[in-house]
Amino acid sequence: MEELFRLIRDENDIDKASSLIRSGYMLEPSYKDEYNSGLLFYAVCRKSPVLVKTLVEKGFDVNDRLPGGATPLMYAVRNNAIGIAEYLLENGADLSVGGKHILDIVKDKTIKLYLSDL
Repeated sequence: MEELFRLIRDENDIDKASSLIRSGYMLEPSYKDEYNSGLLFYAVCRKSPVLVKTLVEKGFDVNDRLPGGATPLMYAVRNNAIGIAEYLLENGADLSVGGKHILDIVKDKTIKLYLSDL
């Protein structure tokens, strides 16, 4: 798993990481790095819809949380990645976490409008 973290988090080599996953690399969806973050968070931060979709299809939790309570959906809206946010929502991402609604953190008007219609 460390190799995937290095490729995605440190080198931003999404193509190589995706190729490694497609080749059958053994994934551990619950594995966290030394920052207590999972691969799905890094895929969202890198704004890679293909990698996000691949990881979700491989069993990564769309409602995973960092120690402070942030979720992949929160990262997607903070990074104005509306396509990724839509995909996460279509796959069960919660709009509210720990009493905080996703609209509380959205700054982009387009994303706010989209989410307010849900």
